[in-house]
Amino acid sequence: MVRAGCHLRPHSFLFHHETGALEQVFSRYHLCVPSSYSHLVVWLHGACDEGFEKLQEYGVSVQEMAEKYGCVVLAPLGFNKTSWYGCQETCGHEPVERQTGAHCKSLDFHDMQQDDNDWLDFLGIEQEAMKAAQECVRDAWHDIQSGRKGREDVLSAVKDIQREFGISSKRTHVLGHSMGGSGALYFSTNYPEIFGAGTGLIAPALFWKHAVMKEAVKEIYDSSRPLCILVGAQDPFTKDACANAANAMSSFHYEGFRYVECSEDEHCSILRKVPDAFEHMFAHSALCEAASGCAKEQLRRCKRQGQYSMQHRHASCTDPSFAQWSS
Repeated sequence: MVRAGCHLRPHSFLFHHETGALEQVFSRYHLCVPSSYSHLVVWLHGACDEGFEKLQEYGVSVQEMAEKYGCVVLAPLGFNKTSWYGCQETCGHEPVERQTGAHCKSLDFHDMQQDDNDWLDFLGIEQEAMKAAQECVRDAWHDIQSGRKGREDVLSAVKDIQREFGISSKRTHVLGHSMGGSGALYFSTNYPEIFGAGTGLIAPALFWKHAVMKEAVKEIYDSSRPLCILVGAQDPFTKDACANAANAMSSFHYEGFRYVECSEDEHCSILRKVPDAFEHMFAHSALCEAASGCAKEQLRRCKRQGQYSMQHRHASCTDPSFAQWSS
């Protein structure tokens, strides 16, 4: 049995190259284990970060959240610190637009040039910061091979932890910051059989093609799977992309969706609000589990009383989660 606390563990997985060759890849992950648990939260770090270091920098105690919500918290490396978790292969990228005074600027984050004054004005940052952003975003985005290894690293680590701790996919949440926020939405929509619970996007770098974004939002729409987006109004990188995601969500009547723009926060200080994302996801998940339990008991009662029929089933199933217990 794993003792409670935070651990750094080595991890390895087999990577299948397109040529058919197999490569054993060595990685690592951070793991936070509470005294008791029933859920798993996967935390995906932002570019150039690792594990829980950025959360700790902003005063967030992962151990306290793990104990409060009874969840194991896993932070995979994702092969390296800038892999983008493989989402770049299918999500593509499009320019983002921002109104500045009387003018509307449209720039592509994945084609940024550090000596471009338009970019420096657009982001409102110094040239050194621009250089770092170029390396983390533009250059890393085009490294498809690292992206594929990052994706496999996350998937294999999550499956291992699910087996070790006996936690189902229905109780596996995924959250991420910046690059990790993009990865969280990617995994939640493309691997619902692994990440079947809540999704938290913290200042997510969602510079995806708009059509892909809309499809992702459509795929994640499920009354039992809460979605939370937190972004700082002072964030020069992701506030436009987050607004696009929120607009895509507006076409659904989605009770599990929460979008919060924090007026005084920027790209990293928004991490102080991560406990709010945990609260939203676990509160909504608890409501859905309670509703499912009521629906299951209703079904049993009807069967015992001989009242159950297909007609009765369709007439009484007002909760969408009822269907999973009806077979």
